[in-house]
Amino acid sequence: MNKLIRNLFAVAIIAGVGTLSAEEAATGLVVTTEALPERCILGVVITQVDGEDIAEDSDGRFELEAGSHTFSGYGVISEEGEEIELCATFADNSVTVSPGDELGKGSMSVDVTAGKEYYLGLDVRRADKSTWKIVAWKIKH
Repeated sequence: MNKLIRNLFAVAIIAGVGTLSAEEAATGLVVTTEALPERCILGVVITQVDGEDIAEDSDGRFELEAGSHTFSGYGVISEEGEEIELCATFADNSVTVSPGDELGKGSMSVDVTAGKEYYLGLDVRRADKSTWKIVAWKIKH
C-alpha cells in the first residue's frame, strides 16, 4: 500500500497538482480592509499604489508583482464606530474622531515577496495623532 501511495504522490507532482501557476507564483497580495481594533490597528483606504490613483470602490485587495510598492492612503472608522470602542487610544476618551474622518494620511513602501500576504492598517496606539501611520501589521507566508 505504501508503494501505491508513493507512486500516486509522484504522479501528482509530475502532473502539477497543487502547484501555483507561474503568474500566481510571481505575485504577492496586499490587504488593506482588515483591522485589528483590539490592538489599535484600523483599516485603511488606499488612494494610490506606486503613484497610480485607485478607484474609490476598490475592494482593498491588491495582487502585485514581487518587488517594492508604495501605498498612499488614510485610516478609516466605520459609520458605527464599533472598532474604536475596542482600542485603548479611544476608550479613555482622550482622543476624539468622527466616523468618516480621514485619519493619519500617509504613505508606506512594502517589499512584496511572491506568495506572501501583507496586511496594512493605520497604527493608532498613541493618543498623539502625529504618530499615526500606515504599517504592515501581519504577513502570511
